[in-house]
Amino acid sequence: MNNKIKTLQENMEDFFKDIEERVYKYDISYIDAIIEYCEDTGLEPDRVSKLISPNLKSKLEMEAKGLNFIKKSSKLPV
Repeated sequence: MNNKIKTLQENMEDFFKDIEERVYKYDISYIDAIIEYCEDTGLEPDRVSKLISPNLKSKLEMEAKGLNFIKKSSKLPV
């Protein structure tokens, strides 16, 4: 029986891959993909910050700036 415990880095990579897949497969935003992921897995949205990689954070920032959710010079508090 192989009960491998995933590292935080592995969890972040898996989360990023899942979010990217949802974005391209369903043509939705990164924000929507994360909310959908939370609904599908039962993960509380406030727990997501630990899974957001620097690459995903950058994509979320660009998306949020484009939607005027944050100022162009602001950074996400993640």
